[in-house]
Amino acid sequence: MSYKRHCLLFYVVLLHFMSSNRASEYVKDNDVRLGLRVSTRAANGGPQVTGLQCRFCIAFGREEKVGAKRQALTAVQGWMCPFHYDNIESHVSGQHPTKWVEYKRFDSIVERQAFFDDVPVAFKNSIKAHFHLHLLVLSVKSYSTSRRTSST
Repeated sequence: MSYKRHCLLFYVVLLHFMSSNRASEYVKDNDVRLGLRVSTRAANGGPQVTGLQCRFCIAFGREEKVGAKRQALTAVQGWMCPFHYDNIESHVSGQHPTKWVEYKRFDSIVERQAFFDDVPVAFKNSIKAHFHLHLLVLSVKSYSTSRRTSST
């Protein structure tokens, strides 16, 4: 077998595995099952969903892991079509473990919708989402210390 033919065969096999049948089009039932929100639709204004966001990230933010070397991200997780729902479920169970267990206890769609709607201030609208809280505390402390030293 020639080198070119071998490379072509490798490329075809690679494409087959990259476009696995794990990926799928938008399934509306997964919105409620996994706590997702439609973020974008097709550019032509059609009903086709092209982007999803994690409602757990929007409402609660990511949970801090005890002993983690890095600070939890504050960005809202999103996915573009085609969707890998197993990866989405992995994100939700890994980044929001306590809220995910609490959410899975609800059986009805109404209860699951209310789970996100009952949050007083969504995480993405809070100060912590926009600033690192420890930097905010440090700047307030340094400001109050500098005011005391300058007034004497």
